[in-house]
Amino acid sequence: MDREAGTVTVTNPWGPGDPNAPKTVTMTYDEYRETFGRTTVGRTEDPGFLQRHGIGDGVGVL
Repeated sequence: MDREAGTVTVTNPWGPGDPNAPKTVTMTYDEYRETFGRTTVGRTEDPGFLQRHGIGDGVGVL
């Protein structure tokens, strides 16, 4: 989540089945809210927003 830009980046929202799918997709927060009913947060190679701010271990549900 980039608060300054007003964007959210999701990692592979289509799942692991399509090797040609982009690794990440960035959209506005409004587009995100219209597209996704819920978000599952998991570990990635890059520390997530919560981890960068010292909250939890980066695993949870928003």
